[in-house]
Amino acid sequence: MTLVIATKIDNEISYTTDSRLSYSDKTFIDFGVKLFKIPVSISTFGTMRSNPEEIYKRIWGMAIAGSHINCIILKDMIQQILSNLKLISGNTFNMDDICAYILEIFKASSKEVLAVFRERGTGIFLIGGFDTGSNRIRHYIFYHDFSNDKIGTYFKEVELDNGAYLSFGSAKDLVASEKYKNLRGLEIMSQILSSTNDVSIGGNIQHGRFDKNGNFDIFSVQSPVYDEDGILIQVNRSLLSFSYKEDNLLNSRNFYPSSPSVTIKK
Repeated sequence: MTLVIATKIDNEISYTTDSRLSYSDKTFIDFGVKLFKIPVSISTFGTMRSNPEEIYKRIWGMAIAGSHINCIILKDMIQQILSNLKLISGNTFNMDDICAYILEIFKASSKEVLAVFRERGTGIFLIGGFDTGSNRIRHYIFYHDFSNDKIGTYFKEVELDNGAYLSFGSAKDLVASEKYKNLRGLEIMSQILSSTNDVSIGGNIQHGRFDKNGNFDIFSVQSPVYDEDGILIQVNRSLLSFSYKEDNLLNSRNFYPSSPSVTIKK
């Protein structure tokens, strides 16, 4: 399962997840990717007298929980579709309309997945992106819900005020503690993973942020390791579900991931 944490601290907006995929109480792998960049490009349709004009280009963020197969199918579809959208008419749009469009895609993918997996195929995901109309990052949660023995597919906008957080996934209740107030999702996740016995979450921390231009980027995470006296022993570095050292990402075939990095505060 999963823990997803979104925080806004000092106007820095971030999404953070774990890496564990659970198949039963005792069966899991710590190699699930749950955080993604979603390129969004919107253009006018163009006419015989005018060429199409790109009016919006940003990178949105996405974090997933629940059924990995359902959310990954959906992620693959919207990555492709949102990267090249055209307005049928006019030259204005809003994020609510785009999210309503995403919902239709989610309904279509869910229809196929839920027919086979039923409740085990339900998913929940968070999407955030820069809205030019309000000049801010807006966040939307997409989810399944049960009613009269039927599974519905919905979305809603969620507010993320400065100094606040939102969380979802199997371990979301672990975040409801005053000791995590005003901490970034990165530090919250680190503390929870190092102290919990909940086997539904674990693995590397995945972390991404929105920059000053409203684009989402995924960071490599540096995790300092200290001895009993508080002396730094080493720094482990990971990117999504990969560990740089263990998975040979440091010097494999003359390539190196150039993602920005962030260090977990002690």
